[in-house]
Amino acid sequence: MFWHGRHNVTDPGAPEAIPAPPVPSIPAGFLPVLGASDLFSEIRADALLFRIHQALGFAPENHARDVLPLLNQVAEFVQLLPASESHHHANPGGLLTHILEVAAVALLQAEESKLPIGRPTEEQLKYAARWRYGILVAALLHDVGKPIADVLIDVRLPNGAIGLWNGLGGKLGDYGDCYRVNFPLKRDYGAHQRLPVMLLKAMIPPSTMQWLADDPELVSTLIAYLSGESDGGTIGKLIKAADGKSVADNLLRGNRTRFATARQVPLIERMMDALRRMLAEGGQLPLNREGATGFCDGTDIWFVAGTLADKVRAYLDANEIREAGAADLPTDNSRLFDTWLDYAAVRDNAGAAIWKAAVTLDKEDGRSWSQTFTLLRFPLDKLYPNAGTYPQSLNGRVEVVAGAATHTAVDQIPEEPQGSTLQLAPAPVDPSSEQQPGPVSESPLPEFSLTPVTLEELSPSPAAVESPQPTPMPLPAADEFLDAEESASLAMIPLPHQAEEPTPLPEIPTAPVTPAGLRVPQNSVIGDIPQPDKDIERLMAWIQQGIGGGTISYNRASACIHFVKEGMLLISPKVFREYYQAAGTEADTTQIKRLQKLLQKSGYVAKNRPNSFLHYYRITNAKNADRSLVTGYLVTNPGLFFRDVPEANAHLEASAGNNVA
Repeated sequence: MFWHGRHNVTDPGAPEAIPAPPVPSIPAGFLPVLGASDLFSEIRADALLFRIHQALGFAPENHARDVLPLLNQVAEFVQLLPASESHHHANPGGLLTHILEVAAVALLQAEESKLPIGRPTEEQLKYAARWRYGILVAALLHDVGKPIADVLIDVRLPNGAIGLWNGLGGKLGDYGDCYRVNFPLKRDYGAHQRLPVMLLKAMIPPSTMQWLADDPELVSTLIAYLSGESDGGTIGKLIKAADGKSVADNLLRGNRTRFATARQVPLIERMMDALRRMLAEGGQLPLNREGATGFCDGTDIWFVAGTLADKVRAYLDANEIREAGAADLPTDNSRLFDTWLDYAAVRDNAGAAIWKAAVTLDKEDGRSWSQTFTLLRFPLDKLYPNAGTYPQSLNGRVEVVAGAATHTAVDQIPEEPQGSTLQLAPAPVDPSSEQQPGPVSESPLPEFSLTPVTLEELSPSPAAVESPQPTPMPLPAADEFLDAEESASLAMIPLPHQAEEPTPLPEIPTAPVTPAGLRVPQNSVIGDIPQPDKDIERLMAWIQQGIGGGTISYNRASACIHFVKEGMLLISPKVFREYYQAAGTEADTTQIKRLQKLLQKSGYVAKNRPNSFLHYYRITNAKNADRSLVTGYLVTNPGLFFRDVPEANAHLEASAGNNVA
């Protein structure tokens, strides 16, 4: 368009233009070396970077001088490397995502303490900013040694040859323009914990290092922690807790892509494959009788914990073909229990995998057999491909014993009594529809891809839930008012039954996630990042992780969240009520009003009119024109929370009275 109407005139005396040398293409299996801004863009890190900025509380000029150089140096050092071969954050960009998550969570938790702990008030005022910066340094560098110790990196050198990168000699960009990730057969898993201190000076600006050195206690704490010589005291505890949260969230909801060069099969895949095969083969895991390994109640199989762990380990030892130098299975049963729990393969019992329950079997002669065990509780859909292959339920019951069990004193199955034992007969079935158990071909756990993909494609597989469809919304029974100008007309829809033990709510949103059941994404744009209150961070984290994990529906009849052309509509006050209910709290009007006001000030939602944040949307297929409006708060930038934003609900359109400010 700029050249439209201009003539291409060539000066006969001008020297012939020399074509630019061709840019070498990136070989298959290699990733390009990127600058910090491109790396942050690839992993969609805007929201995490903002939360780090907010928690640090540095003035803009100090943030630009002290914080951004550190973030950029670390990003360009780790590039798009994974945090592990096959465990957590194993996808391209996983390591950078992980350390940013750890930093954001650790800094948020640090707000609850007056740092440095135990020092006089005047010293806390003087050194608090240094200690917050120290937490950032520890979080970013705690795993930065992994590219040196845990992976082998081939890099294309300027002369076109392929060389081996050594991180102690500089960043990848100092070596070449693209790289390939390989994983050694044997590695020193503790080595990366001793290497960060060697990179400390290269990552922090010299003037910032001098500023930190004003507090010798902080510097000595950082050096001891980053060299693996101590647990890091308060800083170490914050990093450990934040690291655990990042890992746990990723295992439950994170990306399941792995590098094509990854040889190690995740422990959870090996364990679940063995368990499913043993059930399919029959006889190895007897059910529903005295001396059985498991008991099926029609919804779950309750396996005797210690016996199951031993049998799974023995099965894998007998049937796996392992490469030379490959690690054996953990001998500690609690490690197997934790792995099943981390991946939600078993039901959670107040943070533990183990349940204590009494199993009762009713015999045909009127007698009964009962015994109390420590058990693992597997949902049937985690073990069988479809309901047609589920085992028969026991003739009896499984009753949970009050009090959470632990990993100690885990049961083995008792010695099988002499004489006859109880074996339940199968229920009558229609022979034409009978299905015999066979090898399991479909895994209910998230599938892992071995094919490298682009970063735009690095979304978790849709959860095994019914895909939300834009169905007509039910009409509200009556309007409910919290503020005179902030009414909501969907508040009377019945809420789900409250769980007896609600799941703890997340503290802050993570990097953008993919909504469960998403089919056709639309473009997601991240714009300016707001500065919300901590309570609003928790609300938005609950929305993000609920939609990402499939526990909160959207664009459906009873949903409190709908995606519209203008962004994400939070139906008010229904969304606030469900949030408090999820936290196990019956919210009153005052609490909901307070959260509404905080949301209005957060920067996440847009005004509709000068004196109101409430937006009106018309239900296009409503049968009753008088009840065709829904109202709520409009989040204009859902890309802060979702990697791919769902399509707009086709049955909602903005009312003519809307005027986004």
